[in-house]
Amino acid sequence: MKRTFDSYVRKTDSCWYWEGPLNRDGYGRYNNQFAHRITYLERHGEYPPNTVTDHLCRTRNCVNPDHLEAVSIAENVRRGRAAQATKQRWASVTHCKHGHELTPDNLYLEVKDTYTRRHCKTCKKSNRSRQYLRDKKLT
Repeated sequence: MKRTFDSYVRKTDSCWYWEGPLNRDGYGRYNNQFAHRITYLERHGEYPPNTVTDHLCRTRNCVNPDHLEAVSIAENVRRGRAAQATKQRWASVTHCKHGHELTPDNLYLEVKDTYTRRHCKTCKKSNRSRQYLRDKKLT
């Protein structure tokens, strides 16, 4: 006899934990669908175009529809653990690969839509000088 969807859900005061089959990434599966998508659709209706589900509680096997939000893929990546780990890792880097200290006076930030790159001003200036000399030799 096949188990019902609700028989796999353990509700707590906050998260609703999926205790059925999980995929390799830790997301619940039910009838070849993501379990969290089933509860989202029941509560909120259809997904807006070009969106994915973000778990606001950061718990992949949570199926509480109040913890789920439809967001763009870019927003989901920005909110993710990988993005947070990258920010923490780069925040701990105090010197560029050539040994120059990355102080506010020696740091250039290149801001794009989905990321920010840090550049050493000393290295950037040195690279520009080398490029200028190479270009001058060609003329």
